[in-house]
Amino acid sequence: MSKPIETTATVTVRPAPEPAAMGGGEGKLPIRSKLAYGLGGFAEHNMNNTVNSMANPVLNVTLGVNPAMVGLLLAIPRIYDAFADPFMGGISDRFESKYGRRKPFILIGGLLSALFFFLMWQIPRGMGEMGYFAFFLTASLLFYTCFTVFGVPYIALGMEMSPDYGERTVIQTYRGIFGFISGFAIQWLFWLTQRSCFSDTLNGMQWVAGGSALILFGFVLMPVLFCKERNVSTVKTPKISVLKSFKETIKCRPFVLVILTIVSVLCGILLVMQMALYINIYYLYQGDKKEASAMFGLVGTVFNLGTLVAMPLICGLANRLGKREVLMAILGLAGLGSLSKWFCYSPAHPWLQLIPAALTAPGLGAVWAVAFSMVADVCDYDEFTNGTRREGMFGAVQNWANKLAVSLSLLLSGVILNFTGFDAKLVTAQSTGTLTAMRALDSTVPAFFVLIACGLLAFYPLSKTTMHRLRRVLEWRRARAAMHKA
Repeated sequence: MSKPIETTATVTVRPAPEPAAMGGGEGKLPIRSKLAYGLGGFAEHNMNNTVNSMANPVLNVTLGVNPAMVGLLLAIPRIYDAFADPFMGGISDRFESKYGRRKPFILIGGLLSALFFFLMWQIPRGMGEMGYFAFFLTASLLFYTCFTVFGVPYIALGMEMSPDYGERTVIQTYRGIFGFISGFAIQWLFWLTQRSCFSDTLNGMQWVAGGSALILFGFVLMPVLFCKERNVSTVKTPKISVLKSFKETIKCRPFVLVILTIVSVLCGILLVMQMALYINIYYLYQGDKKEASAMFGLVGTVFNLGTLVAMPLICGLANRLGKREVLMAILGLAGLGSLSKWFCYSPAHPWLQLIPAALTAPGLGAVWAVAFSMVADVCDYDEFTNGTRREGMFGAVQNWANKLAVSLSLLLSGVILNFTGFDAKLVTAQSTGTLTAMRALDSTVPAFFVLIACGLLAFYPLSKTTMHRLRRVLEWRRARAAMHKA
C-alpha cells in the first residue's frame, strides 16, 4: 500500500488545512479560462483522430491503396510522434519569453498543424499506389511534427494553470468533455464527404478538411487568448539536457504508477476493441450486418453519452473524497461492467449489451478527469523533491507512453482475433468455439487490466492530504525565494 510522503516536520505535525484555509482560492480559475482550455482539447482530439477515421475511406476505398499499406501509413507517423514528444517537452520546459513558455508553441504549432491537416488531404489523383503512399506519408510526418509542437505545450499548460488540487481535476474534466464532443463530430465526417455536391470521398474530404482546419485553428486560439500561464519564475529550473530530463522523469515513482495505470486501462480497451463488432455480427445477429451496425452504433452512443454525463460527477467526487480512491472505485465498476458482457450478450435480447456500455463508460471518463490531473500533482511532487517545474516533460512522457501502448495494442488486437480462430471466409459459419472465445476475451481482458490498474493505484502515495501539505511547503519556498531575489 502507499506510504505517506514526509514533507517537513513543521508541516507534518499539523492537520492539513482545507484548500480555502490554505489560500486555495488563489488557484481557482474563471469559467472562461477553463472553457478556452477545453476548446483547445476539441482541436487536439479532432486533428489527432480524424486521420485514423478518414484514412481508409479516402486511401483504400476511394484510391485503392492496399489496406496493409494504409495501416503502415497510420503506424509510422504515430511511432515517430511518440518519440518526438519528449524532445518537445524538454524544449518547452527550458524556453523563456515574455509571452510565456507554452503559448508561443501552442500558437505556432496549432497554426501549422491546421495548415498541414488541410494539405495532407489534397492528394493529387493518378499518382499510383506508391505515389499516394509517399505523398500521404510525407504530409503525415509534417503534420505530426507540427502537432507535437502544439500538443505537448498544450498539455503542459493544463497541468500548470492552477496549483489547486481540486481545480486541476476540473481543468482536465473540461478537456475531456470537449474531447468526447469532438468524437461525436468525427463520426459525421464521412457522412459529410458523401454529400451530392462532391464527386467522391476524396473530393469531399478536401473541402471538409479546409473548413475543419479553419474551425480547429479558431479553437487553438482560445487557450492562447484566454488561458493564463502561472508565474513560477521563482522556481529554480536548471538547464539540463532533454535526455537527462527524460531519465529523471521516468524515475519518478508516483508518475510511473499513474502512467502505468492509464496504459493498463488503454490496453484493456484496445486489445479487444474490435471483438464487440464481430460478436454483434456473427453471434447476436447471425450475419445481419445492417442490424448489427445499428446496434453497435447505439452501444457506442450510450458509451460516449455515459462518459460525458459521468465526468462532472466524477470530478466532484474526486475533489471531495480523493482522486486515488474515486478512480479505483470507478475502475472497479468498469471491471464489473466488462465481466457482465458474458451474460448480456444474448441473441434473444441483444439490447442487454447497453448495460455493460453504461457501466464501463464512467471508467474512461475517470481516466480523463482524474488520472490526467494526478500527473499535474506529480509535478508539484517533482518540484518538492528536485526544485524544478517540468510539466512539459511529464506531459510528453505521458503522451509517449500512451501512444506506444495504443500502437502495440492495435497491432496485437489482430493477433488476438486470429487466436480465436476467426476466419472471414467462413462468413456466418464461425465455429462455436470461436464465438465463445470472442465473448470470453471481450469480457475478461478489460477486467483483467482494470485489476492491474487498481493494484498499481494502491501504491500511489500522493493523497489529498499529502498534496495540501506539499503545496503549503512549495508556497513557502517560493515566497522565500522571491524575498531573496528582491
